[in-house]
Amino acid sequence: MRTLSLVLAVCIAAAAQTRRLTTPEDLFAVKQITSLALAPDGQRIAYITREESLGDDKSKTVLWVMPTASARASAQKVLDDCDSPQWSPDGKLLGCIAPRSGKPQIIVFNAETLTMNAESAAPSGVVSFQWSPAGRVISFLSREAAPATPGSSERGVVVDKRTFSVYKLLGNELFLDLARPVHLYQFDPATRSIEPLITSFDVEAANWSPDGKNLAVTGKDSSEFGYPSSIYLFSMTTKRTTRILEGKEQNDFPVQDYSRPTWSPDGAEIAAVSVTSEDRWANSGNVGIYSIASSKFRQITDENHLQLYSARFFWLEKAALTFENTVHASTQLFRLSPDGKTTPLTHFDGDNSLFALSRSGDQVALVHQTFQHPPEIYTTRAPFSALAKLTAINESSDHTVLPAAERVQWPGAGGVQAEGWLIKPAGYQPSKRYPLLVMIHGGPGVAVKDSYEPYMLFGQWAWPYPFRIFAERGYLVFIPNYRGTGSYGKQFEMFKDMAGEPADDIVTGIQYLIRRGDADANLVGIMGQSHGGWLGPYVLTHHKTMFKAASFAEGALNTITQYGMMPGWLNLYTHEFYNPGNPYDNLQRLIEMSPIFDIKGLDTPTMLEFGQRSLAVLGLETVTALWREGVPHEMVVYPKEGHNLMSPVNQLESMNRNLDWFDFWMFGKKNPDQNKAIEYARWNQMAKEMKAMRENNAKSSSARSQNR
Repeated sequence: MRTLSLVLAVCIAAAAQTRRLTTPEDLFAVKQITSLALAPDGQRIAYITREESLGDDKSKTVLWVMPTASARASAQKVLDDCDSPQWSPDGKLLGCIAPRSGKPQIIVFNAETLTMNAESAAPSGVVSFQWSPAGRVISFLSREAAPATPGSSERGVVVDKRTFSVYKLLGNELFLDLARPVHLYQFDPATRSIEPLITSFDVEAANWSPDGKNLAVTGKDSSEFGYPSSIYLFSMTTKRTTRILEGKEQNDFPVQDYSRPTWSPDGAEIAAVSVTSEDRWANSGNVGIYSIASSKFRQITDENHLQLYSARFFWLEKAALTFENTVHASTQLFRLSPDGKTTPLTHFDGDNSLFALSRSGDQVALVHQTFQHPPEIYTTRAPFSALAKLTAINESSDHTVLPAAERVQWPGAGGVQAEGWLIKPAGYQPSKRYPLLVMIHGGPGVAVKDSYEPYMLFGQWAWPYPFRIFAERGYLVFIPNYRGTGSYGKQFEMFKDMAGEPADDIVTGIQYLIRRGDADANLVGIMGQSHGGWLGPYVLTHHKTMFKAASFAEGALNTITQYGMMPGWLNLYTHEFYNPGNPYDNLQRLIEMSPIFDIKGLDTPTMLEFGQRSLAVLGLETVTALWREGVPHEMVVYPKEGHNLMSPVNQLESMNRNLDWFDFWMFGKKNPDQNKAIEYARWNQMAKEMKAMRENNAKSSSARSQNR
């Protein structure tokens, strides 16, 4: 891997003279690779690219196929608006999911000619699919009709507090979809026929046995969140289902879950992940082996020694499983023996994902990227010591300036070593102090990795903070993987206080960069989305003089109101565990956990961004508090959006607004674009009005004191 890094570094140096500064629009030209499938013989690869189109205001996906024999080989475009490619076991057919008459369906192609052979006609569409071992039929999952909610019915709807949340009241499509039960079907491409297999419970996944006689099925009693998952065997001969590993619940939330069943090559055993709820999201799960002959399950790993983070399993040889896992924000391939011994198979730098293996397992394709190198597909062969670049879909980014990134480590709360990323401006000088922007990730378990756009989920911006452009404008951007972040071990992911250690890690990281001479203590800004949209304000209100400007998205700053609007299972399972308690027996603790009640004395200009169908309702009380306490502020609601912005036009608007916001409040800089004049006039007026509000508050407080 050092050889690859050296070659890339030389290429960067040679091209540096011709590069230009990145614009927000440039970021939309970068294609993400969202799916990857290596043919069983390793000779070809199918992949999906995703690109945000500002002109059409939507994401565009394309299915491509190309040979793996030579680098930069020509890729053939197969189909637009496609996803989840999958080769048949003999490599003669290629399937994917694409919309037909408004519903996603399975499309089957001849793998040689790439001409269409068949397509399904599932009445409710297709969620996912898998070829049978013989390649004759396909099992698939399909969502059924959704239960009635306000907005989906013309009559009154009874609310079930265990499962109902504000998202359903607002018509959030994601949560409405997730409430639709999923059932298992079979599709025969030759006859175009569809046969129901399991409709009695909610199916999460189904995997064929090597002989095609059974399916290992993950399912639960309800499609709603908060129900335990079990693993079943479904016989293709008798069409009967037998539960082999039973999920359990207690006090209205799951205490034992089973998932990700993976068959041994001889079909005699099934590997599965077992998760207990004792430590909530710090429980990543353990791997166990279920014996078909003895009907017994034995655990082979211990999460105190092996933490699973978005792990995917491949069982290609009887002696061991191969699995993809992330450790210290770096994703690699590992080997897991039946006695629980783990051995790393790859040691590549950067961010690696979507590992796809050939039938023999000696050839691997993957997506590789770093902060400085956009995603491309690479291949590697056993013993997996070097990467060979296969695609060049993002060559256009070679013409723009790319900031350098440093993995930084510092002593966090209690002396525990914390870690994160420092994005540096071009021409960075160690002797110079720079303005610092701190970006707090969501999750809180989401690990920010060394990737071109580090804050993305499933190829989509979680929130489009333009960290790269901030760096080009002379900011340092600090992204801490604070306590609670996954992939750093169970003890790091656990915390005694949901706010305490994570907030301390962020603050000590800032102080470390100031002491080191990187950051200007008088020019620090903060931003964050989702959990970061709560944790960031918590840090801000507890360190009122540390930050000069702030911007938060989709954060719930009042844990009392949040409790009232969330589903009952989530409150019992998560909020009461971490806060701890509820508003009725521990009100003071929830007040302490709510930044909205600690705004007095704050004057840091703060922007709030929300999706209309998500947490904007909670944002209204936050902006009220900012207004009443005289804090310069701006609240923006993006129409028809949820927790993450899906519209490219809205993504661009958010990027530009954040760039303008921090430049203006940190330095007084204004974009010369005349169309921005109204924006700056509004902010200048806001500064005057909030100053007057603070002065009036001070007079009123003084008058009340004198009257006592």
